[in-house]
Amino acid sequence: SGAYLINRRQKAIKMLEPHLKPYIERLSDDDFTVLYQPSLTGDLCAQWKANRKKDMLMNTTLFGPHRDDIAIQANGKSAKAFSSEGQKRSCLAALKLAQWSSLKEEIEDVPLLAIDDFGVHLDETRTSRLSHELVKLGQVFLTTPLSSNIKADQIIDISGASCKHC
Repeated sequence: SGAYLINRRQKAIKMLEPHLKPYIERLSDDDFTVLYQPSLTGDLCAQWKANRKKDMLMNTTLFGPHRDDIAIQANGKSAKAFSSEGQKRSCLAALKLAQWSSLKEEIEDVPLLAIDDFGVHLDETRTSRLSHELVKLGQVFLTTPLSSNIKADQIIDISGASCKHC
């Protein structure tokens, strides 16, 4: 049900919070906060009933978990509207690492981490900070068009049907 989804999403955000703050501090000079914003609160059934005619007229459900959002703020402002690409990517990397850390704790094993387009949209400082964090995790799979971000002994070049260790 909708209430179940809202509840689970709120719990997931709460579960990430203690893991997220340390990564934010190490990856960025910005103060990021993550907030779950449900489109409905209180008695969901009553709100759906109250909006039923409008929903039918619009041929869509205007309120519910499918309209919820996760708002990310940087230094008290909307990251979506006011942050640079580097700031946004640093925050997303911190979220990914927090998710990895939370999963590791939950399953009591080391999960595999994969990052596509590593270093793209990050300046040298942000890339270096992220690289430093990734090295601590063990085995991580990265794809990147920027091979200068990775040490040569850490690269396996996959081109076409061939694979070579650089």
